[in-house]
Amino acid sequence: MHTDDVFVSTMLVDALHGYGQLTSPYAVDTIAEEIALLLASPEQPDAHARAKRIVESQFRRSHCRAVHPKRSTPLNQPHAAHC
Repeated sequence: MHTDDVFVSTMLVDALHGYGQLTSPYAVDTIAEEIALLLASPEQPDAHARAKRIVESQFRRSHCRAVHPKRSTPLNQPHAAHC
């Protein structure tokens, strides 16, 4: 099902989560390590862009998985390229 309605998308994500159908292809330890490294060195030239990507990916992956549950979502692709 494809929808541009944020409320329908939210309900789909909530329903999929409730039935245990949302899984991540990324290891929690790897994500936590990336965040820790970023927080330890905020002066890096790309720190802001990396932090923004981490925050945005929290919302983007859930939305895309609800709308396109069979597709994978590569970590390094922009929103329009994978959803």
